[in-house]
This record gives sequence, C-alpha cells and structure tokens, in this order.
Amino acid sequence: MVNLEPLQVTQRAQLVSKLARWIATEQYELPEILEKLGITEEFYEYVAQTSEFGSQLLRERDMWNEPSNVSDRVKNKAGTIMERWLVEAYGRLHDQKESLAAKTELAKLMTRLAGMGVDRTSVNGVEHDRFVVNINLGQDKLTFAKDISTKTIEQIPEPAAIP
Repeated sequence: MVNLEPLQVTQRAQLVSKLARWIATEQYELPEILEKLGITEEFYEYVAQTSEFGSQLLRERDMWNEPSNVSDRVKNKAGTIMERWLVEAYGRLHDQKESLAAKTELAKLMTRLAGMGVDRTSVNGVEHDRFVVNINLGQDKLTFAKDISTKTIEQIPEPAAIP
C-alpha cells in the first residue's frame, strides 16, 4: 500500500491525477480503485480533502463527460465490461456442462479479443486481400475498396553513396 511519507512531489501528483481519473470515469467502485492503485483508505481520505485533488477530479470529470469524448467513453466502458466478463467466460470455457459448440464460439471470441490469429479478412472461410463496401442509392452505387494485403519487401535497397 502507498504510504504518504516517502512520496515525492511528482509521484504524489501522478498518483492524485490517476486516482482522480479513475474516479471520474465511474467504471469501478472506490474500494476497487484503491486496491488497483495500491492506496490505503487513510491516504485516500487525506488526499480527498485537499483542494489539489478536488480541482483535479473536476477537470477529469469535465474531460470524461465532454461530448467529443463519447467514442472513447463507450470504448472504455465496453472494455471494462468485457474485462469483468472474462472471469465468467473462463469458467464457462472449462465447464463440463457447456456444449462443445458454445465453448468453440466462446474460444473464437476470446481469440479475437486477444488479437490472436487475426491477420487477414475472411468471409465464409475464404481469405481476401481487400475490403469492399458497396452502397446502393437507388440508381446510384458507391463502392469503396481498401487493399489489406500484406506488403513484403523483396529486396533491401542499396544505401545511397555519400559524396
């Protein structure tokens, strides 16, 4: 646990900032935040009464709740939900009562979440080198295509001669 005495000014400021940010996002309960940051309740009670913490918390809440931050808020909240769900997913993956099909789908999802084995786009089991979006607007059709193939350097160029 964090002891107030040996903390230097910069360490204390960083800890107060981090604490304010975690509280402002309201994704975890206070005891969980204190545990994650290694902060004692006594330290929190002391810091919570300082004007430094109060103004930092207000700034963090304002930034978190800003309309331009909607995308990040949703992404962070969804990430937190998935993180908490991983414990249940682990249990279900090893539960003998779950069907093999359910376990396989869960394993696929967990693999995607972990970013494992996702190098190319696959549709119906066939890998593709580009991603295409077609938009039909009555008579008009818009097509957007993006090449997603991996680029390989076939030959290393010779270094330029220095005059």
